[in-house]
Amino acid sequence: PITTTPSALSMSTTAEDTETASKSSGTTKDPLLIRAARGEKVERTPVWMMRQAGRHMQCYRDLCKEHTTFRQRSEIPEVAVEVSLQPWRAYQTDGCILFSDILTPLPGMGVD
Repeated sequence: PITTTPSALSMSTTAEDTETASKSSGTTKDPLLIRAARGEKVERTPVWMMRQAGRHMQCYRDLCKEHTTFRQRSEIPEVAVEVSLQPWRAYQTDGCILFSDILTPLPGMGVD
């Protein structure tokens, strides 16, 4: 087994991950990416994407026409989720990384 200790990441997992893990062991286990993030030994190295991984996708470019700024795409929860899930739906990786850009704290400091 491979031991993985990824640095800061937020996980997005599916019920299918948990179901697959349950079937393989006979008990309920957390999804692969979560187990790896905890530093547990896992059966393979998990694969994940940063949320902008879909920039090459037409659906992302279409979304950017409606939500033209980075702040719209990161501060409107429904839009941020959609941006994150587009590449996940296409590639079915083990999860998605959500990150905080250097620009996101600026409004709280009065900088637009």
